[in-house]
Amino acid sequence: MAEYVMKDLVAKHRLSDVFEIASAATSTEEIGNDVHRGTRQILTAHGDIADPWYTGDFEITYQDVMKGCEGLLCYLTSKTHQEKPARF
Repeated sequence: MAEYVMKDLVAKHRLSDVFEIASAATSTEEIGNDVHRGTRQILTAHGDIADPWYTGDFEITYQDVMKGCEGLLCYLTSKTHQEKPARF
């Protein structure tokens, strides 16, 4: 989920040429598997295309991932451009 959220944020801020974003499986059993159907549904609902393991609540996971990606992008752009952090 975070890969797609971060790619979307970076694209919206016209920074796609500055960042390379990729994702990796969390275990070997996930290698080759598609995005979890719950992840795909919540990303589609929020206008993105594409796991909460214990709660099953994909909306809360999406909100947490979004906050984290926004914070990371803010941090990275402030370090990269040596200016005040952007607010997203």
